[in-house]
This record gives sequence, structure tokens and C-alpha cells, in this order.
Amino acid sequence: EAEWRASKTIAAHFEEADRERYSAEGRALSVMPQLAAERAEYFKALLANLRLSAKNQGPGSECVGLLTCEFMSVSSYYRLEAERFDTVLARGEASPFWTEKPPPASDGLVDGFGVATVVASLVPIRDGQWIAISLNDIQGRDIAMSIRCRCCDKHGDCDEISSDPKRGETWLEGQFGIGQTRSISHAGSDKAHRNAAVFLAEFFKDVRAKGIELLNLVLGAGLFDIHPERPGNEEFAAALPPMMEVHYAINHV
Repeated sequence: EAEWRASKTIAAHFEEADRERYSAEGRALSVMPQLAAERAEYFKALLANLRLSAKNQGPGSECVGLLTCEFMSVSSYYRLEAERFDTVLARGEASPFWTEKPPPASDGLVDGFGVATVVASLVPIRDGQWIAISLNDIQGRDIAMSIRCRCCDKHGDCDEISSDPKRGETWLEGQFGIGQTRSISHAGSDKAHRNAAVFLAEFFKDVRAKGIELLNLVLGAGLFDIHPERPGNEEFAAALPPMMEVHYAINHV
């Protein structure tokens, strides 16, 4: 309950900050038509590039990029994220998670129709440590990258969730400061770990309520210390779906 209240407090902080920022920007742009036109063209270029990457991250994933580079308020992101979640997890044989042999019914999963793998990492967003949760199909193919993002520690050190300084920068990263990175750190803050476990447990429940059983959890950057077999993580271990196995991501150190 305490962690739930903390997550709501974090969300409220960003919502208030966004309201103040975007209201001020809106007033400024309303009296500066040239600047407004320039910002509009910049936004069009950004959105076009985000849509190019959407084929690798799943339908509707543009909202994640807009959140990351602060072109979208957190409250607006949550609304689009919810729509994306419902679309990606829609029931039916056309679903990328559909399986011919339905998973057995269990607590939280009734009339299941598909299976999936969860991949999660801590990522630096808006000067804090956020959890990005993705879904892969049973073959390990990326279906819905960062389908849910939540702030775990708004005061967490972004340098603890670092990227490889030797890796070449892509054009998208150079222009807009976003893109795929390879982590060289797994040192998330204690607060981020606690909140990440809460958000993952919520995600498990929400996905299974849609009829999709979760078979694997892959822990990436920042989340190695919440592995359910480590001492102190008994509550998180109890929140795992009955068939789930937990692994470390091999591309993180």
C-alpha cells in the first residue's frame, strides 16, 4: 500500500509539472507565430522518424518516444499507453501471442488464449529512473517494446542507468536524444527497485486478465537486484505467475 501511494505521488508530481510547463509554452507560442511554425515542423520530423521505428517497437509506440523527449505530457502518455495496451493484447487468433494449445486456467488467468514473455529494464527518462516493460512472443520476437513505462525514482541518478560510450550514435539519437542503447550498468536505486517490483506485479495482473499467460521474465538494466531468488525479494516472488521463469538479460552486465 505504501509503495502504491508512492507511485501515485510520483505520477501527480509529473502531471503538475507538465501542466505548468505546457501551459507556459502554449501561451508563448500563441503570441510567437514564427516560433510556433518552427516547433510544428520540428515535431513533424520527430514524429516521422518515430513512426519509422514503430515497425520495430510495435503499433502505437510513438508515444514512448514523445514522452522520452518531453514532447508529450505524462498524463497524455498514460492515455495513449492504455489504448496501445488494449490494441496489442486484443483477443483472437490474429494476436501475435495466440497459441493453439491454450494455457491452463489458474488464479488470475481464466479462458486464456495466448502466451508471452516479459522483458523489463530501468531506463533514464526525464532525469529519473523509469521502468520500461516490453512483451515478446514465445519465439522471443519483439512485439510490443516499452508497452508500459512508469517512473520508479524521479530523483534517481540517470548515470546509474548508463549507455555504452563506445557505441556509435544513430541519427535519431543525435537529432533528438533518443534511441536504443546497450546498458553497461545494473545499479538501480533502492527506491527504483521497490517500485519496479510493484509495477511489474501490476503488469503481470493486467496482462493475464487479458487472457495471456506469462512464461518468462527477462530482467535487464537496473533490475538484476530484484530477482526473486535474491534475499529480501520474497514478496515479489509471490507475485509471479505460476508458470513464470525469471532470467537475466545476456546483453546487460
